[in-house]
Amino acid sequence: MVNKTSHAVAEHFEGKERGYIREGYWAELTLVDNHATTTVNKRNVLFKVALRGHEFPAAIAATWANAELAYANGRVTPRFG
Repeated sequence: MVNKTSHAVAEHFEGKERGYIREGYWAELTLVDNHATTTVNKRNVLFKVALRGHEFPAAIAATWANAELAYANGRVTPRFG
């Protein structure tokens, strides 16, 4: 999963110092809660998606972008919103 969602994306878009957890690279991480579920709906997806109504067996607990908290507790943080 990490290769498909991080490494391959950074390499495809030629993102320098991104996509890997390495010293000196940008910190872009997602914390996944495997004890929760997520159902896709128009309130929790920011773009049109074919999976509306699908339930995933996990939930995103938090996301950091450029080493700053970008999403937590079901909300985009003010700096990123």
